[in-house]
Amino acid sequence: MSKLPKAPLLEVILEVKWQVESPDDLKKCQYLHGDLYAKFRQRYPYREMLVSPEIPMDAYRYVPAHRFRVKENGYPLVQVGPGILTVNTNDDEYIWENYERWCVEAFQSLSELYKFAKSENITLALKYFDFFPFDFKKNDVNKYLADFFHIKVNQTFLKGAGNPSSINLGFFYDTEFGNFSLRIFGGKNTNGQMGLVFDTNISLTRKVPATAEFSKWLNDAHDYVSESFKAMTKGKMYTSFK
Repeated sequence: MSKLPKAPLLEVILEVKWQVESPDDLKKCQYLHGDLYAKFRQRYPYREMLVSPEIPMDAYRYVPAHRFRVKENGYPLVQVGPGILTVNTNDDEYIWENYERWCVEAFQSLSELYKFAKSENITLALKYFDFFPFDFKKNDVNKYLADFFHIKVNQTFLKGAGNPSSINLGFFYDTEFGNFSLRIFGGKNTNGQMGLVFDTNISLTRKVPATAEFSKWLNDAHDYVSESFKAMTKGKMYTSFK
């Protein structure tokens, strides 16, 4: 249950999405947040409403409408809306063994309460957001990516343009655990500091799994992302996390 003392992690999100199309689907979602809160209230007693109750449910499909936190402004948290459930945590509270348990508990509760049809498809996604402070004005982001992340990006068509003022690029691959993507873009951390955000995502659409199958996919996805991150930051960058 170890973790990197100086990890660049901003947030980890498990996202579960399913189709909500018919009036019956919406009806099943109507009381889902209340039923989930009854199961979650010991761990996540603090409730927030994210969508006005005056807005009809079909207007915010696949958007979290209710949030349950361990405490006000605290992590971890669970969010739920019509066709979506997420489990979020941040670096301060992130230890994989704990987070994995929270995700499995949330998925099992969702499966028991929503009662998916056997033929129904569901999309599972595990997302990591990491932040690296970077000054675009003073430094060349292309050189930074090459020196510290083993990513070579360059252009030769612009002359005398200076360093890039920002960046937005992505890599997308098919893996045995689902679609893997890495997006890198300029952004800010929670303190407003400018830098690079790395959005790493692995997602899979499949028939609704049993809890044991979900747990296996979650651990496999985590291992794949973890090993990819270690390989990408191997060297001076990874050493700086210790």
